[in-house]
Amino acid sequence: LAHANDGGGSIRLPASCCGLVGLKPTRDRVPTGPDVSDPLYGMAAELVVSRSVRDTAAVLGCVAGADPGAPGLLPGPPTPYAELHRDAPRRLRIAWTLEPATAWVHAECRAAVASTVALLEELGHEVVEASPSYDWDRFVETVHVPWVVSNATMIDALADAIGSKPSLDTLEAVTLAVYEEGKRFSGCDLHRALEHHYAVARSFGRFFEDVDVLVTPTLSRPPVSHGEIDQNDPSLSARDWTETIFEYVSYTPQYNTTGQPAISLPLHWSADGLPVGVQFAGRFADEATLLQLAAQLEAARPWSERRPARHVANL
Repeated sequence: LAHANDGGGSIRLPASCCGLVGLKPTRDRVPTGPDVSDPLYGMAAELVVSRSVRDTAAVLGCVAGADPGAPGLLPGPPTPYAELHRDAPRRLRIAWTLEPATAWVHAECRAAVASTVALLEELGHEVVEASPSYDWDRFVETVHVPWVVSNATMIDALADAIGSKPSLDTLEAVTLAVYEEGKRFSGCDLHRALEHHYAVARSFGRFFEDVDVLVTPTLSRPPVSHGEIDQNDPSLSARDWTETIFEYVSYTPQYNTTGQPAISLPLHWSADGLPVGVQFAGRFADEATLLQLAAQLEAARPWSERRPARHVANL
């Protein structure tokens, strides 16, 4: 196991790139208090990456549940999380889509979804092509605001704690640009952005009234070369950075905004031996269905022994 947290995909993205299981739990499923409550305005969640659905479920069972005075309290699963992987899911209605990145999604990521759809049908699930309705460009524009504002707030707190000043001596170039832009937005700007997020969440909620799970690639491309995405590139503005990142991570941040659970599973490997994750998103507070389906897929297409040609592992 390795601890991980996820404010835009940072449990699911490394899981995809490393051939691991990565579950972002429902908002407020795992406590973050008392010092930080609803980090990143409720978009960030804590859990782990692991090699198996069993291990992820076991950890969730250990840490789930609100801390005293938390703003939200979610219903628990019908069966303890650690036991869910033992039972096959009911026949599910599962949607799949390549939106919003259809125009630029890599062939290996397309193949990952296609092979997963075929496997789901073999397992007896009903599978349809469908996607929630929302404006992707508007979503990227508005998610940028709470991201930079939250980062500016956290950087100020850290600077105060260590008696330092945010500068190129203490931050990478893009991080400093994010900090400076975050300081320029007003409370009204933040409020308008969050209101748009609530509208997106309701749109997704309506979509999930008719489907149990939505399947997408986890990333729009297989793992990129080290240094290709450079947070110390002085030519990038804060908005440039958001747009660059979101072209690569087009499928994960929506569920940080909606608060729904989503899991990346290592169900595909590229022609040159790199892991390619497939993401499964579920209804709000329904990790149980995701974990049961994930365990069924793991049994049908095991991954725990797979390793890329070059890797670092102690097993």
